[in-house]
Amino acid sequence: MREFRAGRYLAARGVRTPVVLAVGLERGGAGRAVLVFEEAEGAESVHQLLEERGMDRLPGLLEGLSDITAVLHDAAFYHRDYHVGNILAASSGDVGALLVIDLHRASHPRSMSGRRGLENIADLLQSVTPDGDPGIIRRFLERYLERRPDVSWELPYGVEYVSRRIAARERRRLASRTKRCFKNSTEYFTTRSRKWTLFGKRDAFKDAGRNSKEALDDVVTLVDRVGAGEGCVIKDDTKARVILLPDEEREVCVKAYERLSVWERIRALYRMSRGHRSWRAARGLSVRGFSVPNPIALVIHRTCLIPSAVYLVTDSIGNQNARELDRFILSEKENRDVLTGCVGAVAELLGSMHRMGIYHRDLKATNIAVGAPAGDDHPGLFLLDLDAVTFGDRISALSMAKNLAQLYLSTPSIIDGGLRRLFFSEYRGMLGDDETTRRVRDALPGLVRDEDILYVSPDGDVCESAAVLFQDLFER
Repeated sequence: MREFRAGRYLAARGVRTPVVLAVGLERGGAGRAVLVFEEAEGAESVHQLLEERGMDRLPGLLEGLSDITAVLHDAAFYHRDYHVGNILAASSGDVGALLVIDLHRASHPRSMSGRRGLENIADLLQSVTPDGDPGIIRRFLERYLERRPDVSWELPYGVEYVSRRIAARERRRLASRTKRCFKNSTEYFTTRSRKWTLFGKRDAFKDAGRNSKEALDDVVTLVDRVGAGEGCVIKDDTKARVILLPDEEREVCVKAYERLSVWERIRALYRMSRGHRSWRAARGLSVRGFSVPNPIALVIHRTCLIPSAVYLVTDSIGNQNARELDRFILSEKENRDVLTGCVGAVAELLGSMHRMGIYHRDLKATNIAVGAPAGDDHPGLFLLDLDAVTFGDRISALSMAKNLAQLYLSTPSIIDGGLRRLFFSEYRGMLGDDETTRRVRDALPGLVRDEDILYVSPDGDVCESAAVLFQDLFER
């Protein structure tokens, strides 16, 4: 009944809400009710419209959202689930009068002119611009203040407060979505047997949602094939083995963490082993818009309930016709235009990661794969070796400089001084912070001075002197 009363309250103040056709109350006073609404014909959620068309193709939408928010706040109406999914507009794209729905989570505080109103605005704008576009926030608040000039805050404070709240809420949202890879959800599932625990991605298995035991059997079969020596071993060190293995019509990559120390076994109990971190990082990077080899499964073998081995199964980058960055550069060494596009794409990748607080502790050229162009003629880039990825609020300038140094020292000298200056110019533009960029630039020479360039070619490891390159870039 709260939704019915809220609708009547708003309708009396000129706000469009769903028309209630009938109200049914359970006999006996059990407190349950049924509301029958008139269909909002020819309308769809603003969220859907934004996904289909974008803000630029919906003229007047932001102003309409600002106006209806001002009316709600004038009526001291606090919608506690206020986002564009709960606002309807004409599916034709003509904004017109917006329709507010899902009113059962609402309250009527004495005033919405202070911080509570700004919080409500931030909740709405997060669903419009998750990255907190300051231009959109300012336009919305300018229009809002025209309708409600008597609020207790001024425009600069409002922009700063809403931006800060959107950033905090977006961090929480992304952290929550990242953790879903360890839960039964629409995209992931988990199952276990006496000796095995499996976390799987639903779309990687046939009927995995209905029969997760079959999915576990499939992955255990892959692990047994690895144990029997099948596949091509491309890496074998004290931490892990990496094996490429054909599986039906695709090739999969199995990263086997089989030499777990006592400490690593304890970490695996708490989902903190290298394999667990890679699985979590793959999900975290994907929800933040970065490309990784498609994760298939994480499977843990237990002995007496204690993890004894961890296996991460992903698609091979060969399925996307991708190659490691250093080998891609060598294959395109005669094509300056391709190399220029590649440099720009890597700068955009690294700048976006650092701006979002993502740090890869081992960001060498071998841990970036280059695939087919991704729509804008730039090559598609995939991040590899994900157990070294961490997510935070921000990254120190020294850590940023370390990533740049790792790339600098693992990229063939075919990428000359001119291309490397272009890289840093593009990176600086992506970072958007002149002071941080200056500190990164000041720290970089000390990290690469007197170091050689080491990269992988089709013929094996190659070591090149970087003295001439260093002089060109830092001692001019």
